[in-house]
Amino acid sequence: MLGLVTLVTIVLVSLLAQWIAPYPYEEIDLFHSFAPFVSPGNPDRPMHLFGTDKLGRDILSRLLYAGRISLGVALTVTLLITIIILITTYRPHPVVAEASEWIAADSPCFFCYSARRRSRA
Repeated sequence: MLGLVTLVTIVLVSLLAQWIAPYPYEEIDLFHSFAPFVSPGNPDRPMHLFGTDKLGRDILSRLLYAGRISLGVALTVTLLITIIILITTYRPHPVVAEASEWIAADSPCFFCYSARRRSRA
């Protein structure tokens, strides 16, 4: 349950980054380069909670926006792998079928299943 709450929180924070982030993603402030953790920003702007990088970009804002990229990559890879698995298992090629048998032969569950089948025969 804790994992689900964490995952939902990360997804929501990443999707809502443009409204949550204290600074725009690409805003450069050379006067605040390498600012430490919890350093004050400009008088009319919020503080830099995670500090800034060498160009003065807010690290918290960049982390929030980076979550979008990570989620996009994860979703793309998951969809591609699902499509590849569906294509290869629908009508397996002899090489794929042989590889599946080879993998199953090394798993403990396969040995239990085959021993049970032999004992019934």
